[in-house]
Amino acid sequence: MTQTIATRTTPLATAADSAENSTMSGMIEELKETWGSMTVPELGAPNVTGLVEFKEQYQGMGRRNGEREAEARASLPADTKVISMGGGMPEHALLPMEEISKYIKVAWEKNFPSPLEYGSSSLLKTGICDYLERTRGVPVAPDELVISTGNQGGIKLVCDAYLGPNDVAIVESPLWTSTVTIVKATGADVAAVGMDDEGIDLDEIEEQIHLATGAGKHVRMIYLQPLFHNPTGITISKARAEALLELAAKHKIVVVCDEAYEAYLYSGTPTYLSALSGGYGVLTIHTFSKTLGTGLRLGYVHSAPEMLAPIRATSLTQASVMIEYGIGELMADGKFDTIVERARSAYGHKLDVFCDALEASAGKHITVNKSDGGFFVWMQMNELSAEEVQLKMMGKGVLAGVGENFFGPGKHDGGKNGEEHGGHIRLAFIGASAEELVEAAARIGAACDEVAAELEVEAVVEATARL
Repeated sequence: MTQTIATRTTPLATAADSAENSTMSGMIEELKETWGSMTVPELGAPNVTGLVEFKEQYQGMGRRNGEREAEARASLPADTKVISMGGGMPEHALLPMEEISKYIKVAWEKNFPSPLEYGSSSLLKTGICDYLERTRGVPVAPDELVISTGNQGGIKLVCDAYLGPNDVAIVESPLWTSTVTIVKATGADVAAVGMDDEGIDLDEIEEQIHLATGAGKHVRMIYLQPLFHNPTGITISKARAEALLELAAKHKIVVVCDEAYEAYLYSGTPTYLSALSGGYGVLTIHTFSKTLGTGLRLGYVHSAPEMLAPIRATSLTQASVMIEYGIGELMADGKFDTIVERARSAYGHKLDVFCDALEASAGKHITVNKSDGGFFVWMQMNELSAEEVQLKMMGKGVLAGVGENFFGPGKHDGGKNGEEHGGHIRLAFIGASAEELVEAAARIGAACDEVAAELEVEAVVEATARL
């Protein structure tokens, strides 16, 4: 049987249409004249204006050594394979695409049509509770969790609920500096404090509390990454963690623990502030970005129910309901642990390979600070300038972050005794293959040698000039 399909042609524009379009165009021009030239301070709320002004002074990881970096990149031979060690992106081959696809389909078939409706997955919270109990050794209930859109979403939930104008948030330095932007967006101030091999510096915290009080402000939050810290790799000691909890409770300051890398423990026994505190006074940010993929935008905040009440009072639906259901099914089937262990074994091996290769290629110039876990090597320059070495590395096709860019407002990655040499370079080792890591280490060693040779030439020139 032949089916006749009706067609409709678009009528020609009439004079009335042209007149209407002309009127609309005139309206747009008038509105554009009113709104189009306005700046962010004129358009945004006061806290947005303050954030823009702050970012003009402090760029964190956004700092650039523009012209010199461009020159270094331009000097790279066209056939050189670039090895990117700048970001903590999981290795593509270890991303569990097949598992995620499978369990999203399972969730859809089991729960239709709920995954495409408003709501949430109780199965996901059950899986998270089981995971935290296994790893922390303490019971966890579903009402101790709030689901978020990844790590940044979790930090934003906490900051929006606990911070506002006239408040101060203390952050450790160096740090993952996007946190500073999230804090400033609330209208609160940021105070950076240092850290040592045991974690965040408590003396500096007390000093910042005193300064804030004297200025008529209130320190409301202490932010830190207590496990496999980005960028240093440091894990807080138990003694430091207990002292921090006591200090924070004394001043009624909430402690926000960013545990983005907690799944990747290669050695040692970590201290979990959530377990020490029972969640009272401590809010812990978790994410599936480092285990299942950054694009999932799925995470959670873990704390005592009373501590989560301000978040629940201010937040709306956060994550994709479909993704919640799918990851809930994946966890219920025991696949999450399998996926994590597969990646943890691969990354632990890479860390060993890379650190050994660095020692062999550049050991006379650097100190390798090998972490118990996480994604980064915090390479310390013994005598050479970290900035100069990083530029040489770029010219050899190894991309990494110079340490100075990870320090909080008012803090700097100084050399020994404040001299210009020294500093650090952050190297993300997880994305490259073992063979690429060995090659990267060789290029880093060559970069160090070149900087050292140039310094020797400069010293000779200066000595000759004095004769």
